[in-house]
Amino acid sequence: MTTKPRLTDAQRTEVYVRLSLLKSNGRIKQGGLKPLCDEFGVTKMTLSKIWRRACETKAATGVAVVNSLIKSNSGRRANRDLANVRAQVTAVHA
Repeated sequence: MTTKPRLTDAQRTEVYVRLSLLKSNGRIKQGGLKPLCDEFGVTKMTLSKIWRRACETKAATGVAVVNSLIKSNSGRRANRDLANVRAQVTAVHA
């Protein structure tokens, strides 16, 4: 099975909804994850991570948030704060 590199936020939400519908008595029947894995092109570990994150955020905030954290955690780290940069720019142009 070839897996996709990333799921969109809409796909992650769909996975969470489908997993919550599959659960009965807190468990999913044996073999219940395989169709979801095949449909979304991901591994069981990916489904597990989405479910775990939804449960953690639901316990903390009351709302299950499954959006990807990649957008907020990627890119070059900021070395300076915005106020310091603004002061340096105005000093150069003054």
